[in-house]
Amino acid sequence: MRQSLFRGWKYCAKRTGARSGFSLVELLLTIGIFGILAGLSYSSVAGNMPLWRAKGAADNVIGIFQRARAQAVRSNQWALVSFTGVNTPGSSVITVYIDTNNNGLVDVGTDQVVYNVDVQSHYPSAYVQSVTVGGTASTMVALGPDGTVKPSKLVMPVDVTIASTSPKITQTFTIRVERGGLGRWM
Repeated sequence: MRQSLFRGWKYCAKRTGARSGFSLVELLLTIGIFGILAGLSYSSVAGNMPLWRAKGAADNVIGIFQRARAQAVRSNQWALVSFTGVNTPGSSVITVYIDTNNNGLVDVGTDQVVYNVDVQSHYPSAYVQSVTVGGTASTMVALGPDGTVKPSKLVMPVDVTIASTSPKITQTFTIRVERGGLGRWM
């Protein structure tokens, strides 16, 4: 029964001159709808881009501490995570050094740079808003050869806050680095 109905429809379509395909009106209407949907989705994505960049920068801070910890253990030397341009949008830089003379300070001529991140160039509109060690502002965190935050008398925790320069984004992202040297979201 179905086969005969199908054949009848096909026969009828050929006889009346019906053609397959889309008319120009149908094609323009479809393109217009897709254009409107693309415009709406772009405005949504563009509005959230500064938020996503700040989240990405915060994720990168966790990765930087993991790399610094691994490098300290691997080389059996101190690793120093230095923050420059803190609370200065557009100039935040995070640098990981291997402290070759084990004095706990960054010596530019002798210490080896392992990793360097210019936050603004990697994550536009994101910057390091603050670095606190036990509630006190700081620009450096030291990890010992065993991968833990040093010195042992250091008041914990270490908090790194990432913010966005976009006026639409008021949310900040804080990473807490525990004594073991691992960072996590707050």
